[in-house]
Amino acid sequence: SAPAGASPGVDSSKYAELLEVLFNALQELSMDARPEVRNSGVRTLFTVVVSQGGRLSPEQWRHVWWTMCFPLLRTVHHTSTTSNREEAQAEVLGKLRGESVKMLVHHSRNSEQKQWDETLVLALSGMGRLLRAHLRALQAALPAFDEGWEELMVVVESSMAGGRHETATAAVTLLTAVLTAHAATDAISTVMWKRALQALSVGVEAATHPDCNVSIQARLELLAGIATLVGGLPEVFDAADMRVVFGWLTSFVCNPWSAADTSAVWGDQLLPVQKAALGVFGSITQLKSDELWGELMDSLTAFLRPQQLQQGAPARQTFVTSGTMAAVARMLAAHYSGPLPSRMRAGLLPGLVRQLGACMGTRHTAPGD
Repeated sequence: SAPAGASPGVDSSKYAELLEVLFNALQELSMDARPEVRNSGVRTLFTVVVSQGGRLSPEQWRHVWWTMCFPLLRTVHHTSTTSNREEAQAEVLGKLRGESVKMLVHHSRNSEQKQWDETLVLALSGMGRLLRAHLRALQAALPAFDEGWEELMVVVESSMAGGRHETATAAVTLLTAVLTAHAATDAISTVMWKRALQALSVGVEAATHPDCNVSIQARLELLAGIATLVGGLPEVFDAADMRVVFGWLTSFVCNPWSAADTSAVWGDQLLPVQKAALGVFGSITQLKSDELWGELMDSLTAFLRPQQLQQGAPARQTFVTSGTMAAVARMLAAHYSGPLPSRMRAGLLPGLVRQLGACMGTRHTAPGD
C-alpha cells in the first residue's frame, strides 16, 4: 500500500526509493560550483522536503536531517566564511569587432564569497521553513535533536556576528520565525529557548562592539527580531530573560554606530539604531513583577547623564546625546503615567525628579545643548 498522499499504484518501498534518488540528486546539485545551479538546487531541495515532510517516516527524517539538510547548511556556511573575498575577474564571453565582450556582474555578486553568501541565505531560509513546518516531526524522529539544535545555533550566531548584511539578516529571520512559531508550545524546551537567547546575545555583542563592522541594516533587523519576540511572546520571557533584553537594548542605545555607517547624523538627533532600540524599550508594557518594572525604569533613567554635556567633561564613551536624553525623558513620562503599576509610582518619583532636574539644569551648564 502507498503512504498517505502517495500516487496510487506506488508501494511504500518504491515511493521511499524514489524520494531518496530525488533528494540525493538535489543534494549534489546544491553543491555545484555554478552559483545559479546550486542556488536552484538548494531552493528545490528544501521545498521538496517541506512539502513532502508529512509523508516521511522517522527513518527518512533521520536521513534527511543528518545526511542531507544539515550537512548542506554546515558546508555552505563553512565555504561562505572561508571563500575568496576578492572581486572576481569578469568572464570573457567572446569578441565583437576585435574587442573582448565581458559578462557584467552586479557588485553584490562580484566575488566568490558574495556568491556563496547568496547560497547560505537560501539554505538558512530553507532551514527556517523546515523547522517551522516540521519541528515536532523532527523531534519525534531524532532522539538527539538537541545536538542538531546546538549546531544550528552555532551557524546562526556565526552568521549574525560575521558582519555580512544578507547572511546576518537571514540568520535573524530564521531564529525569529522558528521561536515565534513554537516558543509558546512545548516544542521548544527551556534548554532550546535559552540557547537561542544565547545566540542572540552573540549577535548583539557583535552589533554593539566599539569596532563593530555589522551593517546598519543587519543591526536594525536584529532589533526588529528582538521586538517581535518580546512583543509576541511576553509569557515566555522570564525575569532573567528580560534582564538580558534590557542589557541588549542598553548596548544598542550606547553603541549605535559602526565603522560601516555612512549616514551623517550627529548633534542632538537620534541615530537609526538608537531610535529602534528606544522603540523596543517603549513597546515593553507587560512585565511579570514590580522588580522588573523598577529595573526597566532604572535602565531608562541611567541614560539621563547631563554631566556628559557640560563644558570640560571627559570625552564621551557612548553616543548618548541631548537628543537621546530628550527621547528617554518622554518615554519615562509615558511609562510613568501609563503601564507602570500605580503602587510603584511614589517610590520611583524622587529618583526620576532628581535625574530630570539635573537635565533641566543643562540650560545653565551647557546652554548649547
